Amino acid sequence: NGKYVTDGDGNVVYASLAEKLFLLCVLKTAALDPYGMGIEMEGGKPGWYDALNGLPGLLGSSMAETYELERVFDFLIGAVEKYQTGFRVPGELAALAAELAQIIEKEKAEWQAEGSNIRCWNAINDQKEDYWKKTETGFCAERVLLSKDVALQWLKTLRSMVGCGIEKAVALGKGMAPTYFSYEVTSWEENDGIQPTGFQLREVPAFLEGPVRAMKLHWPAEAKKKLYETVKTSSLYDRKLQMYKVNESLAGASFELGRAKAFTPGWLENESIWLHMEYKYLLELLKNQMYEEYEMDFGHAAIPFLQEEVYGRSLLENSSFIVSSDNPNPVIHGKGFVARLSGSTAEFLQLWQIMMFGKNPFIWEKDELQLTFAPMIPKVLIGAEQRVSARFLSATEVVYRLPDQETVHPENSKAAMYSIVWKDGAEERLEVLTGTTAERIRKGEAERIEVQMERG
Repeated sequence: NGKYVTDGDGNVVYASLAEKLFLLCVLKTAALDPYGMGIEMEGGKPGWYDALNGLPGLLGSSMAETYELERVFDFLIGAVEKYQTGFRVPGELAALAAELAQIIEKEKAEWQAEGSNIRCWNAINDQKEDYWKKTETGFCAERVLLSKDVALQWLKTLRSMVGCGIEKAVALGKGMAPTYFSYEVTSWEENDGIQPTGFQLREVPAFLEGPVRAMKLHWPAEAKKKLYETVKTSSLYDRKLQMYKVNESLAGASFELGRAKAFTPGWLENESIWLHMEYKYLLELLKNQMYEEYEMDFGHAAIPFLQEEVYGRSLLENSSFIVSSDNPNPVIHGKGFVARLSGSTAEFLQLWQIMMFGKNPFIWEKDELQLTFAPMIPKVLIGAEQRVSARFLSATEVVYRLPDQETVHPENSKAAMYSIVWKDGAEERLEVLTGTTAERIRKGEAERIEVQMERG
């Protein structure tokens, strides 16, 4: 009925997770833009930021997807190396991967250089379009077994081009992780169709999504701190509100970009504090253990710390967006509005979970379950009684007894003692939570756990 891909015999094609990830790696690499940086918007959509709905028509590309593509490469390469195994793929996909790897190796000097990779880009697109024709009605019945060595060779070759494209983009952004580009064809040839021979890059103003995605990559801590500083000193940071805007000014951009350009600055999807993306940024700071940076921003950017008379609604409510100080009407600077269902709640809950309990409270080690509370509690949340509590797994009250009124995080503090009150009335004090104890807590059998934190 058209819902599933079929093979040459009309049978539904089944694929392993490794095969699906491999397909993403190959096809998305084949969709890199003429500079080898962003992924072209072949689907006619600009990704998360749909207010740039005109960008696909401007030969737009997105670095947001390129950053995520590098993560897929790293995950799949790591899995193949860990499990020392290959996997089967459709014959057409194996042929495309082989051709791309060969082109990338042959044209290495071109795609590593600055500027357009026009020869490499054309060669890759020829192979991609040939793949599209072959798979238009499904895959053939042939399944090719990729050995571990072949799979790793192809994956690492393709990843090298993706990684180089990211480096070029960040260099082009002078330390900023760009999000979008567009291109203009400046020359072409008519040989059995039109083939571009020259492109001109059109830079698009910075969007917060680029740094958010880049913060997920396996960059050194120093590189991420540098990116943070670049964002903080850019016009993405609203200095009056001390919050992060969704994009820089579009004043010099074309209306062809999409509806974002039509909005007044600071309103809706143009230079406002789009809470969903700002919380994503805070979340990445927290996940990357950038505790000092996170604490500096958290007390200003999180809704509970705003002034209710400025915010214009209950501090218990999120908003779709907050009007930034770039709006021409200063009366509404900092006010929250709901243009649609807000997507910020999931990020806020995850921020809360990591702050209260740590990134990975449960781990499996030495053949048993282990539970460790490793909170990140900013100074702004610590009162004179030096006590903070939260509900764990909806069943257990966790109370932290803190050593002082200074910030607590996994690098300067640790849990020294756990005092547990079980729901059957029993009590016990333990230095570690392992095995049966951790399993019982996970099942919700603990009424209350007091955690004595100490420095060190």
